[in-house]
Amino acid sequence: MFLVRVINQAPLWLAILVVVAIFEFYSVGLMLICRRTWGTSRLSLNNEVAGFKFSVIGVLYAVLLGFVVIVVWENYRNTEPAVRICRSKHKLGTIIGGFQWRRLRPGAFSLDSCPPEGPPPSSCRS
Repeated sequence: MFLVRVINQAPLWLAILVVVAIFEFYSVGLMLICRRTWGTSRLSLNNEVAGFKFSVIGVLYAVLLGFVVIVVWENYRNTEPAVRICRSKHKLGTIIGGFQWRRLRPGAFSLDSCPPEGPPPSSCRS
């Protein structure tokens, strides 16, 4: 219970630092145990195989990263038409509703007057 309370009260940066430190000590400890158990002369026979394994992992990581970039870019590109549709629906609702639309929503805003960044002015708040 005490450990859970300490973890919940610790800042996020400290928790991340502790987790990274634990993994680092674990990997260095395994490396030292392997060197002590089998010796460097036997482990040096596998250097070529280890280099090939690292290069395969690097290529797989690069391909995965490329797919992630493509998917994110496609999702980003697909948002513009959705925003245009929402904007046209809003304008259509304002035109069709006419006077009743303004009475129901006195603070109805026009998307043309909204700035692209920063806090919206009072005319843009719904």
